[in-house]
Amino acid sequence: MDFSTVSDSELSAVQHALLATRFGRQDRDEDAWATARVVEMHIEVVEELRRRVSASGDTGRTADFERWLDWSGHEPEQASMARWLAGDPVWLSLPPEDRPAYLKRLIRPFLADDVTLRHFAHRVTLSVERS
Repeated sequence: MDFSTVSDSELSAVQHALLATRFGRQDRDEDAWATARVVEMHIEVVEELRRRVSASGDTGRTADFERWLDWSGHEPEQASMARWLAGDPVWLSLPPEDRPAYLKRLIRPFLADDVTLRHFAHRVTLSVERS
């Protein structure tokens, strides 16, 4: 989708709705949580917001936005993701070494390095094993 003509306020509202649907504390919506098209739309919306913030020339806002993209700063979203993964048949069927790659796709538009992804995958795996 082309979000370049959408107003800033509407684009922000779409981003918040996608964030709440995909990472909120409510029960997981199977049709929206990990569906490739919804994930891609969320990425596109965030990339357009990122482009606009960068184009504004406000280095402080740009730095804040880049920090916001870092998965390690999103504890509530991580908690929701961990809870949902505990019941995700795909996650449960994956060998441990493949789980970070699966996570990398699911957490988008957030970004995480390989170490962060492996650590989070390990934490979720331990949580599932204890339950």
